Amino acid sequence: MRAKLYARHIVDAIAAAAQRWQHPDFPPRLRAQAALEARTGFSAPVVEIALERILARLTAGEIECALRADFGSLDVLDGVAPGPYGRAAYAAPAGTVLVISSSTTIGVGLWPALLALCCHNDVILKEPEQALGAAFFETLTEEQPLLAGRTHAAAWRGGDERIEEPLFARAATVVAFGSDATLRAIRERLPISTRLVVYGGAASIGIVLRAALASEAAAARAADGAAVDLSLYESSGCLSLHALYVERGGDVTPEHFARLLGQALERRSVEFPVGRRDLAQSAAVRSVREVASFRQTAGHGAVLTSADLTWTLVLDPPADAVPALLPRTLGIAPVRDAAAAFEQVAHARMPVETVGIAPATAAEAAALATAAANVGASRICALGAMQDPHLASHHGARPCAADFVRWVDVES
Repeated sequence: MRAKLYARHIVDAIAAAAQRWQHPDFPPRLRAQAALEARTGFSAPVVEIALERILARLTAGEIECALRADFGSLDVLDGVAPGPYGRAAYAAPAGTVLVISSSTTIGVGLWPALLALCCHNDVILKEPEQALGAAFFETLTEEQPLLAGRTHAAAWRGGDERIEEPLFARAATVVAFGSDATLRAIRERLPISTRLVVYGGAASIGIVLRAALASEAAAARAADGAAVDLSLYESSGCLSLHALYVERGGDVTPEHFARLLGQALERRSVEFPVGRRDLAQSAAVRSVREVASFRQTAGHGAVLTSADLTWTLVLDPPADAVPALLPRTLGIAPVRDAAAAFEQVAHARMPVETVGIAPATAAEAAALATAAANVGASRICALGAMQDPHLASHHGARPCAADFVRWVDVES
């Protein structure tokens, strides 16, 4: 008789595989790092940081925490048990789950794929290169042989109907990352009964509150956090810092804070070296600098830049300006208070994912939660931690794993 595979066994296998991958000389990891550097253009240290953050989170405790957040316990994934509301229920697998990963970030599709697997689904992961997902799945099967044949990872050109039509017909749930146009095209091709979970384009913002500007030291700490969120991944992810708002009235002015941020960016560029940039990106950064310099000459705002194209800060950009979404390029808007910052965001109709704040006290975060929700944000955290969410975070304001099951309520 074939041994039963419980959800806890899958969790333990994922954690064990991640522990092996955390070794910097693990051959599959080295091959994945090289492939990711070639695709993204990120420098080697940045790719290494990205992988380390992904793998360090994949502990049995954190995975279980994410699953319990949606299901109450792991028991309901294996059979009838008390559900999240105390009544007997079974969280049955939804069926095959297809995850279509993003081409601009690292490992974003791996986490939903692993959650779907924990819910006893077969998983197919489309990734930009058969490096991370495919290799991690192989290690996972070594840790738990009963998972053989349950995970598949491949790379193909999006929109290839010969490959995608059979997959779309087979999948019970599709998780897709991409542009709005890409997501609309996928939706139109799916059967009406297929569950579609989408993560479209979004930006993240930072707010430096007056309390973080009470001293030079406090302001420098906030600036360093902003520098981390701006530098990592070259502003390409939805959790990158794309716009920064600085409250007026502190002992450190927004103008001085911008200078502190420039100094922090210089320091952080040593830890996070600039990777490969194409000619279009470089030209766009130069254009932003030229426009900002022209406005500065006319007495509006200011522009602070590195000697090369590493970073660009535009102080007091036009109120209706949208984020440039260019590598290490940031608009810094002085505002009356946080409420005014959210008003500007709402006026610009900017889709927001995360709000990074300084100082990140529980009281400040709670006070801003309603305003953050009103602009679509799903998370408030400290500046400097925007790109390092915990596994149970509700990315896209969605549950972690509930989309991968079919609930069966058992009444008696």
